[in-house]
Amino acid sequence: MHKLVWMTDEEREQTIDDFWNDVGEDLDVPESVVDRLRTMRPVLPADPTAAQLEAWIDLADLVSNPVFRDAVRTYLQDIWSTPETRSW
Repeated sequence: MHKLVWMTDEEREQTIDDFWNDVGEDLDVPESVVDRLRTMRPVLPADPTAAQLEAWIDLADLVSNPVFRDAVRTYLQDIWSTPETRSW
């Protein structure tokens, strides 16, 4: 947790980029879907409050969780794929 608090802006960006790269890899949905989601990213202010830091820590834990990544990937596949490639 200590590492997450002291991440640089670039490291925070990379954490989110890694999440979307993993979730979007070989996903059978329109490319614009993941591209649009990539643009919606959290920004931690230069002087964050304790609540903002706590929220970032929670987010970093969440997007690093393989189970969450799989769930997001499945959701995107089910919502945005063609009927032939849906998992349900």
